[in-house]
Amino acid sequence: MAAQDKKISALTEWIYGSIADTANIVVAHAGENYKIAMSTIRQYVLGDRVIGGAGSRDIVTNGDEQILAYKMLYEPSFNDEVTLSWDVTATQMNFLSGLGQNVQNALNSLGGDILTIENRIDDLELAVNALQADKIYSVGIGAAATSITIHASSISEYKINPDSLSISVYEQTGSLSRKLINLSSINISISDNLLSSITIGDVEPGTAYQIVIRYRLVEE
Repeated sequence: MAAQDKKISALTEWIYGSIADTANIVVAHAGENYKIAMSTIRQYVLGDRVIGGAGSRDIVTNGDEQILAYKMLYEPSFNDEVTLSWDVTATQMNFLSGLGQNVQNALNSLGGDILTIENRIDDLELAVNALQADKIYSVGIGAAATSITIHASSISEYKINPDSLSISVYEQTGSLSRKLINLSSINISISDNLLSSITIGDVEPGTAYQIVIRYRLVEE
């Protein structure tokens, strides 16, 4: 049915939701009349792009699933109101590539592993300390002294098993020589089943001695 000639004011308004892609409008150009479909006008206005399309030149929308390539996002946010810092680079973001778990959980797990390792090191240190160890003292006896007292705290900072002691006393007869002597007066003081002190009697005043104490620590 041919369109009738009417004044514009007498025409019915065709709102956006009712416009059909196949509807035509007439335009004049260079002395000729042309008809253009509404779909062609939309194509022309959009620069041959599709709104919400998947093409590389299509127009991005909020709700459509689209792939963005070669775009720079300035302070974007991801699913919340917190914006990404402007100076975060793609290189830094790439560090997350291949990450298969929550970063905080991974850090918490790592912290637990470190604590476990530290505890094992402490246990190993105690086990090593429980092995037999030697302590050597070089002492000079004053003119009036007749005994030498050595406190447990000066042997080790840990608790010493008094039943593990082996004590050897040497008289230093020269700068490069010494003589093992047999002393019967060695007193071991014990407190709460731990070594408190060692007292070596019957020493000669004015004589230099070297004392070797072999011991074990108490395993706790």
